[in-house]
Amino acid sequence: ANPRIVEYLAGVERGGHHLNLGGGDSPAWCAAFIGWTESVAAQPNDGILPWRASVAECWTDADWAHRTRPKTWTPRVGDCAVCARAGGDPRRGGPGHIARVEVVPNEAGQYTTIGGNESDQVKRTDRNTADASLVGWIEVG
Repeated sequence: ANPRIVEYLAGVERGGHHLNLGGGDSPAWCAAFIGWTESVAAQPNDGILPWRASVAECWTDADWAHRTRPKTWTPRVGDCAVCARAGGDPRRGGPGHIARVEVVPNEAGQYTTIGGNESDQVKRTDRNTADASLVGWIEVG
């Protein structure tokens, strides 16, 4: 019921229809947060990552736009890290997590992201490309 989370979820759609999500235990909102950040960006990405209800939908949209990248690819600031969650793989329709890259990976694979729904908040997280949950990247820039 956090007003900011309700705002992130306000534009979420599936199949071209707004879902009117918000309040209570709405679905994982990391994908909605990424879409919201695109909507408020000074130069939107022409719909590569519209508001979606799931990471799998984000991956499908990006794949259609030829913007998905393998785990071995090196992202830039603004691109998105895509991770599996709860044993599922979002590249195959399963649950996942998505976060925007703020600091690119260094020689040791360390990088920093900002994402929604991380411990039920928006926060920066230090990650590593060796993390088994990382399944790929979405090139936004």
